[in-house]
Amino acid sequence: MKDVLKFAAVCAAAMLILPISGCRKTELPTEISVASIVQHSSTSTEISEPPTASTTENSVTEPIEESTTSFEKCSEASEYIINFMQKRTGRTGKDLGYVGEWCACILSDLLISKGYNIVRAETPCDLAVTLLNNDYADFFCFRQKNYDSLVEWGLQNTERVKMMSREDYVPTRGDMICYLFHSEANRYNWSHIGIISENYNGEYVSSLEGNIDVNFAIKDPLLRYISTIRRPYNDTVVGIIRLK
Repeated sequence: MKDVLKFAAVCAAAMLILPISGCRKTELPTEISVASIVQHSSTSTEISEPPTASTTENSVTEPIEESTTSFEKCSEASEYIINFMQKRTGRTGKDLGYVGEWCACILSDLLISKGYNIVRAETPCDLAVTLLNNDYADFFCFRQKNYDSLVEWGLQNTERVKMMSREDYVPTRGDMICYLFHSEANRYNWSHIGIISENYNGEYVSSLEGNIDVNFAIKDPLLRYISTIRRPYNDTVVGIIRLK
């Protein structure tokens, strides 16, 4: 209950907004403080369940049971996020109190509710910068432009970045996986973020993601939802945030 109250308080307060290079910026509605400023997208058509959201229930305020299952290299906070999002599969941005693009917002809000001393992250770049600067995570970076973007937008703790090839990294349950989709690669450095819910099988990763739709069918972030997406582990993956 303590975690839930913290999370509700976070969602009620306006947080610091950091514009991020390589991401789209929009205006923050003044009447709802949890709005995000950056547009992300999803290109996958494979979802684990159809949306089943209830428009009368705000799931952010619900208590959840934390998993007691232990996974190698999966932090307690990662397990908390995975369980929170799994229990809310199909819930929309409207259900959760988000009015803008919110794939990174929900991850940072849940970390704040677990006691992480970070500002709300509006983009994957935001989230990496604030976690790395506070020594909460490492970033395994597969693309030089993404490293340059982190530095441009405030990264000071550069030793927390590990430059490597994608082939040399094995994604693990609890990792936060950052995407740059091909359709956006000539405009941005970051497209989307999720949290891996199953260990990598050698070809695909399964990640829980907020603010997703099916093949761009849903344009309104209020109507986009949480689901598990099965994606190929390919050049659309630009980096991994792993909590310490």
